[in-house]
Amino acid sequence: MTYFVYSTMTSGVDYAFYARNTSPQGGVNKTRKVISIKGGANSPTSPMKGLITPKGVVTTIEDSDYELLKNHLVFKQHLAAGHVTVERSKAKVDTVVKNMTPKDGSAVAIAADFKTPPKSVGKMETVFPGSV
Repeated sequence: MTYFVYSTMTSGVDYAFYARNTSPQGGVNKTRKVISIKGGANSPTSPMKGLITPKGVVTTIEDSDYELLKNHLVFKQHLAAGHVTVERSKAKVDTVVKNMTPKDGSAVAIAADFKTPPKSVGKMETVFPGSV
């Protein structure tokens, strides 16, 4: 069976799982497995696709991956913050993300994010080296 992980995060996340280094000489832990969850919410797509800004994305994972993820500290933090949710059945992304935290701190700022509109800095000029 599979699970569907819905995300409102702008960037994808690689959740890493490590095997502890038990060597008497010490050293770094080894990466045992990495589970990648797609990002791309609240970030415009390629102009070739018409600059669509999705509200969320979905990643399909296997049961064994979910068994690991549900105990991963950072994944649990993202789950608690409402940036990811896990479902057993596939649904329309827009329907699922309606009940989630709409965006994370790295989402592209839009006019509605400002209490007052940004002020114009005036006319911008391009100065080329050696032209002044």
